[in-house]
Amino acid sequence: MKPTHPKGVRHETLKTLLICALLLVAGVTAAQAPAFPDAIYVDRKAFTDRAVIVTSGRFELPGVLSTPASPRRAPAVVIIGDGTPRDMNGAVGANRPWQDLAHGLASNGIAVLRYTPRPLVYPREFVETWTIEEELLQDAEAAVKTLARQDGIDPHRVYVLALGRAAWAAPILAQRLKPIHGFALLNAPAKFNPQRQYKELVRLTEAGEGEDPARLHVREPEPRMLAKRAFPRAERVLGHPAGWWYHLADLDPTDRILDSKARFFVAYGALDYTIIPHDRETWEQFLKQTNRRGVRTYAGADHLFLQRMQKEAVLPRGLEKPGHVSGELIDELVEFLSE
Repeated sequence: MKPTHPKGVRHETLKTLLICALLLVAGVTAAQAPAFPDAIYVDRKAFTDRAVIVTSGRFELPGVLSTPASPRRAPAVVIIGDGTPRDMNGAVGANRPWQDLAHGLASNGIAVLRYTPRPLVYPREFVETWTIEEELLQDAEAAVKTLARQDGIDPHRVYVLALGRAAWAAPILAQRLKPIHGFALLNAPAKFNPQRQYKELVRLTEAGEGEDPARLHVREPEPRMLAKRAFPRAERVLGHPAGWWYHLADLDPTDRILDSKARFFVAYGALDYTIIPHDRETWEQFLKQTNRRGVRTYAGADHLFLQRMQKEAVLPRGLEKPGHVSGELIDELVEFLSE
């Protein structure tokens, strides 16, 4: 005789197995993760971590929700990575910048949801052609909705914290999701296009990092060809399908700020190798037009806002050097997210 189980028990068992399987696929098991000491601003007694699933259409993404111990409903924020496929901790070398952010904020009364992005969990979905919708925006929307309905969360104070390319695209969410109260944008480019990507690749090559564009058979994309959409949508242009760049050209996220009532916090790491002066100037102008707080620059912070002692820009390999997210950034984010 076959044993029977209540439907609810069976459902919860399957859900638990799914969470475990996704965590294993994402490569974030305790056995695989190197030892990572807490930053001095983390108080483990002030919050708890629990596994959650971010459901985005037919995709299930593993995540962790850090919830303050306070009985009051907490303001909350979703962390969206910089477009580089990193796990929910933002792992690079031994560093865990998203974990630093989550635990630093949760230690100060802010709930934080972080999750492993779709390209890392479902790499086969990113073989032929895709856009930033599938790569980032759809799952960010799902994560905000997931966070807003969690127990202990103030649904009227839900924020998005995004970095790099995700910070450039994040304001699009302001018009799509009413629950978003504000945005914290870190190292946000003013524009993101193939020409900029090519120049960055050249700079890294000249600095001794990355592959020479010529060896990769990569040439500077001709603006006229892109404007006329002369490349087949599936053809690779600087690591992405041409259709990915075409879709990006149709977006203008910074203009969404002018129509949005959301609050904005924009900050740059002085040692970020991806940022140019035009980025800061453009965001400063947009914020002034809407009477919002100005742009902050953090001395000694790199692309991931890890605090460094050097004065020159930190290149990709340098991001693996052990460090923690700037405590000054944590303090100012706490102030912004608590208002």
